[in-house]
Amino acid sequence: MPIVSHILKTTQQANGQISYELRMSDQDGTVYLRASIVDPGVNIDTLVAQKIAEHNEILAAEEFEQIVSEDR
Repeated sequence: MPIVSHILKTTQQANGQISYELRMSDQDGTVYLRASIVDPGVNIDTLVAQKIAEHNEILAAEEFEQIVSEDR
């Protein structure tokens, strides 16, 4: 079940770092949250794409394991 939508909230910290909260939703409506603080100059769009890709890999592996275990 891939991520099909996301909402990103960012806040600039006094020291220049960026605090972000990424809420991702899969096709079933399950919501996954990622939050962290990154250094100034980090491309947030690239970071979001990377986090979504990483989470899609995790979801695909979990789905594969579920299918394999059902076949046993």
